[in-house]
Amino acid sequence: MGLDYRPAILLACAMGLALVTAGPARAADRSHQIVFKKTTPDGKIWPAILEAVYGDDGVQVIANVNDTTVSKIERMIREKLTWTAWFDLDEDGKDELFVVINQSYTCGTAGCSGAVLEHDANGWRRLSSLRPVQINSERPLIVKLRDSERAGFYWKSDPRWAKLIEKYGPPQQLSR
Repeated sequence: MGLDYRPAILLACAMGLALVTAGPARAADRSHQIVFKKTTPDGKIWPAILEAVYGDDGVQVIANVNDTTVSKIERMIREKLTWTAWFDLDEDGKDELFVVINQSYTCGTAGCSGAVLEHDANGWRRLSSLRPVQINSERPLIVKLRDSERAGFYWKSDPRWAKLIEKYGPPQQLSR
């Protein structure tokens, strides 16, 4: 009577197939809560926010949207309609600034769009756009960010993009 090797062969094939389809091992795709709070950005950050959200002519865009003086509408937006959050996207120990302005020029039916900014030796600069998020109340806005979404905020030529893809996999859309 001979030994039946078929179950062992089937088990070995199944294990080999599982290893091939699983792909390389990566860190778990954790979810982080980014809490946006209504804030009044200080004078050092405010010009960078205007430029990132509205473009190079930030204050003039605001003035064209409304029939009031630039200083009055700018002050109102800065004090009442700006939502910010801080989060270290690239794990370099420095938080990047997420900003959303709840104003007719930046909001639509899907929500209010925003920008992600970083600060370096040359000052503030825009990293990326932030897709629309819903802002409907006075309560803090909470957005979930998965590790695999981090690379989506960087240009493909930025070495941080490749580093984050290597660590967490290709970027995915920002979750809500």
